[in-house]
Amino acid sequence: DLTVDVSTSVITKLEEEAIDGTWTSVTVPGSNYWEGITYGNGKFVAVASSGTNRTMVSSDGVTWTSYPASVADETTAGWRAVTFGNDKFVAVSPAPAPAKAMYSTDGVNWTSSTTVPSGYWTNITYGNGTFVAMGAPGKAIYSTDAITWTEVSLPVATQSCGGIAYANGKFIAVSEPGNTATPQFFTSPDGISWTTISIPSAVKSYNWGGIVYGEDRWVAVSYIGASDSVLYSLDNGVSWISTTAPSTASWSSITYGDGEFVAVGYGAERSMYSVDGINWSDGNGSLDSSMWNSVAYGNGKFVAVSGNGLVMYSVTGTGAVGAEQVLTLTDTTGLSSINQGDTVIQNSGGTPETSAITNVATVVGGW
Repeated sequence: DLTVDVSTSVITKLEEEAIDGTWTSVTVPGSNYWEGITYGNGKFVAVASSGTNRTMVSSDGVTWTSYPASVADETTAGWRAVTFGNDKFVAVSPAPAPAKAMYSTDGVNWTSSTTVPSGYWTNITYGNGTFVAMGAPGKAIYSTDAITWTEVSLPVATQSCGGIAYANGKFIAVSEPGNTATPQFFTSPDGISWTTISIPSAVKSYNWGGIVYGEDRWVAVSYIGASDSVLYSLDNGVSWISTTAPSTASWSSITYGDGEFVAVGYGAERSMYSVDGINWSDGNGSLDSSMWNSVAYGNGKFVAVSGNGLVMYSVTGTGAVGAEQVLTLTDTTGLSSINQGDTVIQNSGGTPETSAITNVATVVGGW
């Protein structure tokens, strides 16, 4: 937190600083079909469902390295998703290959899980000491160590799930309709016992591809290609409200970082962003016209991976050059208006240091 005392330093200058948020392409090893990306322990890890070496690692989202496979599964299984938790990266691959899982502490050296129940496992997350994978109709699997996995049943035997996340004391999995006429979302405190959550009738038939928690709310996106392809919940996932996306693109993944929700997919627009999960803007078309399967935030960047073997990043997720308020601390009198989340450059004659105001109440003095 930043505390400003007007007896020693006051804020006197409010400026606009240009921030380049366009999506920028980077060079990656191979031409794999990248399916999933996550960030943890200071690095991005991406996995692919086809290609040569099907994992790669980056500390900054820009420079990527693919290492020789440490287990045979790494280059033969069709990896669909990866997550980070409990100091481990964990990836899952669906049946009939057969179903696989593997784990790594560094994203470089991988170990195959010993027991993975058969199923179409395409999504994974971590929370409450447990890894949980979804995708197969009416099923989920969980593991506390990423080595041995146990299968559990969902309340609707015919329904698949297209995405899962953990936050605020619960897992929430979003629905793919499957063979049931009344699909719902599912929730669980532990990844073992699941109950249904009702969603608006108008969007029950949609395929929901991603879900994330941020800004005290849950937000889910759909790859159905409809205008009302975003749902949000302000009461920790109990009730859901439909809102409008800026285009009828197919949204496959969503993440949250640095005060912003960012979703990627494919269609007329391939990215969109929102500061509240309710009001959305398109990504200005700077994300390449590929099938973007997954997006993650870390180390000051949003990074997206594509089935076309591409990786792109944006420092804001907006896809455009924008402006950010910058406040400069000096030793003179006067104080400009500030807001929580504003960027502050501390400059007292030495090397400037950048901070962010996380609590306006800590700023002492009049406006």
